[in-house]
Amino acid sequence: MTGARADIAILGGGLAGGLIALAVRRADPSLSVVLVEAGEMLGGNHRWSWFESDLNNDGQALLAPIRKIHWPVGYDVHFPEHSRRLESTYVSLSSTDFDAALRRELAQSTIHTGRKVASVDARGATLEGGKRIEARCVIDARGYIPSDAFEGGWQVFMGRHLRTHAPHDVDRPIVMDAKVAQHDAFRFVYTLPLAADELFVEDTYYQDSPVLDRAALSSRIERYCDAMGWHGEPIAFETGVLPVIPG
Repeated sequence: MTGARADIAILGGGLAGGLIALAVRRADPSLSVVLVEAGEMLGGNHRWSWFESDLNNDGQALLAPIRKIHWPVGYDVHFPEHSRRLESTYVSLSSTDFDAALRRELAQSTIHTGRKVASVDARGATLEGGKRIEARCVIDARGYIPSDAFEGGWQVFMGRHLRTHAPHDVDRPIVMDAKVAQHDAFRFVYTLPLAADELFVEDTYYQDSPVLDRAALSSRIERYCDAMGWHGEPIAFETGVLPVIPG
């Protein structure tokens, strides 16, 4: 990549950076794009989910090449005094499928993983080791940088991908189970049935601080699964600390 040149350099191959690269490729394949990601896989270790109605036709077309799981049967929500079943289609995407689709859809010269950015300027980026990428346009999609200009709190979560010893009989997502103890935050547990013997269970908190206690959250997921009668072996974990900016 010494002396590399591109029309557009995208720094950060997470959901935002990867989708920008895919959108540019669809809009004008003649543009040269370089997508730089510090990790070895695009999208990191995450699962993203949304309601099908959240996306317009253009958004759905952009995501069409990527493998996703759909639940047309709707989803459930639970609160201490109320529960409700809603009929909207729910959709989920894993970072593994995101990475595979981008590597398939983008030009081979576009993706550069395992490359950390040392500095950025209006004309390009310099990578650790001194290699330089010159670009007409630079898009920095490496994530949130703390700033006094923003007000808000944090979404803190831990997810566990579980293979159950027996079929779990969950036929639709539980998008929010807020019947759980709150622990000085707005807490809920989120469950996706990925297969007859696979569940993704995520413990989520909206709180004032960005503190994530891995041991505590892991223990609470364990207790929740036990209470629900879901027993098995963990396949994978993920964690996240995201800013929630209302002002």
